[in-house]
Amino acid sequence: MPPDSRLVAMPEAVYLAAGDRCLLLDPATGTTLRELPYADKNAQAEAPAVSTIRLSEEVIVITYGYPSEDAPGKHVAALDRKSGQRLWERTAQRVYGLQAVALGGGRAYLSDSISLQMVRNLMSKGKTIEPEDSTLVALHLRQGTVLWTQKQPVNRELLKKIWPDREARQKEFWLGAPEWLAYSEACDVLLTGRIHETYGRNPKTGEAFWHQTAEHHGWIGYSGSPILRGPTFIVQDGGVFEVRTDARVTPDFKAFMSYMGCTYAVAGEYVLTHRWPFAAVLDLTTGKQ
Repeated sequence: MPPDSRLVAMPEAVYLAAGDRCLLLDPATGTTLRELPYADKNAQAEAPAVSTIRLSEEVIVITYGYPSEDAPGKHVAALDRKSGQRLWERTAQRVYGLQAVALGGGRAYLSDSISLQMVRNLMSKGKTIEPEDSTLVALHLRQGTVLWTQKQPVNRELLKKIWPDREARQKEFWLGAPEWLAYSEACDVLLTGRIHETYGRNPKTGEAFWHQTAEHHGWIGYSGSPILRGPTFIVQDGGVFEVRTDARVTPDFKAFMSYMGCTYAVAGEYVLTHRWPFAAVLDLTTGKQ
């Protein structure tokens, strides 16, 4: 498989997006059950490279790009999960980030923003670039029509306050810091974030009804990959918050996640786990490691 392959494992099949198609593999044997093309080669006859894949009950959504674009995830395509029919496609002004795709409520949510790789490419060519606002967009999941768009601003004052020397230290990261999106089905709330900020949004309109900054959380703050657990979510420094209000919930898991390495934690209903140089597992029902 190409190195940029992405997958989602479901009971009936493993959905593996690789190259220009989505393969459905038998979970028990690995046998290819079906091949669903999702993208064509571009004018330069290049094969697409997969950025990410998401599944709803009815639709497969894949973001991808072409090598000549230097922008993985510049395109998004949707397929009918049963028939394999290509339902719609869309191209970003900038790029749809790796963590900036979420599905729910009959909608696909994406953040169109500049990426770290795009910033590095521009800087390597001597071009000047500044942090810029992103565009959040919600699409009808089956039709691909735009339901709403919202701007998510870059908080330049917050960046300066947290990292006053960012000009000298990893400037390209702050310019192209990845955005993330997550949809809470239990609460019907869209969570969006970037660097040290998180928004709770109405998924029908995109309007924010709460906004929190996380400068007091240090480096990790409200980073990507929030863990949704019913009415609450866990951020990657171990803080626990209510989805609808962002009120802090106790107990939290900050002590357990304080020594987490260069990865992110994942969880199910009963277990929270991450790695550093070792595997760490926490029982969520007892709080014992």
